[in-house]
Amino acid sequence: REMSKYKKHIHHKNTAINLTRKFIANLGFWPYVFILSCLIVCLIWFYSYDNNLAIKANDVIDRTPYQIEEIKNIGQWGCLSIKDEELIDTTAKSIWGDKELARIYYGKLRFGINLNKTNNKWLSLKDSTIVAILPPIELLDSNFIDEMTSLPVYENGKWKSEDMQNLYDRAYHRMKKRNLTSYNIKLAESYAKEQFTRLFNNLGYQHVNIIFDTK
Repeated sequence: REMSKYKKHIHHKNTAINLTRKFIANLGFWPYVFILSCLIVCLIWFYSYDNNLAIKANDVIDRTPYQIEEIKNIGQWGCLSIKDEELIDTTAKSIWGDKELARIYYGKLRFGINLNKTNNKWLSLKDSTIVAILPPIELLDSNFIDEMTSLPVYENGKWKSEDMQNLYDRAYHRMKKRNLTSYNIKLAESYAKEQFTRLFNNLGYQHVNIIFDTK
């Protein structure tokens, strides 16, 4: 009985193998066509992906000279703006007695980069990182006091234009000394790095290194 069961098991196994062989034989060459098609699709995808990367890279390289010129044409790039005010007064003696003069001056100091001072090699591409060497932070506008908005606090007696100029000069130097500090320059540099990094990211560069020229 056990031998009979074993023979039946072998018979069923052989029958399954024969049916599988017949099924494959009926399919003919279609399995090979399917496998070959999959290989072709994989190869097409791989080369198209590689070509897309090359096209993107070449597109960035081709656009770079134009973009560099456009960036330099911006001229002054403002990074930090500080509003300030200064009260200046003076007294003088005259034959009519003492006279007094006081005015409030308002100013707006703009710190930033003059892109016209960049050299020809201010931009370079190292591996996948774009390196930008920027001019040092400077005061972009030396005429930062708006005399049209300056207000007289009090004024008695007659004053010459030289006296008015003296008050203006004193306000100018005080504002400049108070705001043209290493702290504000470092702050403007940090803003410039953030802004230029975002700019180059938008142009397609993911890795950006901003350096300030100290010469």
